[in-house]
Amino acid sequence: MDTITIHERFIQFSDLSVYGLDAESLTEQIVSILQQANRFNILLENCVLQTSDRAPVMSGKANRVQKFLREKVNNPCVFVHCYAHRLNLVLSVSSTEVQCAREFFDLIKRLIAL
Repeated sequence: MDTITIHERFIQFSDLSVYGLDAESLTEQIVSILQQANRFNILLENCVLQTSDRAPVMSGKANRVQKFLREKVNNPCVFVHCYAHRLNLVLSVSSTEVQCAREFFDLIKRLIAL
């Protein structure tokens, strides 16, 4: 049995707003970045997962980047909510909703304000 190793890598930050923020434009730019032969040269058919911060243009199932990217890679390419963004959401909510965390951060704010 062949062993398959999946690698998750941060590729780059890109200002995609200059190309348009609609799902089709974003998908084209993502594909273009992935296929840069001198940097990544990623074969689209090897892409099996996509992740983002749940922005509607990215994660929506109908006419969104999630759908268009699946069509480009010609496989299911599962969508997963970004773990870094999940952690950020958990920390943001817990810092205001958990009493001891709220008190700790209030104390830090007061110390900084001195």
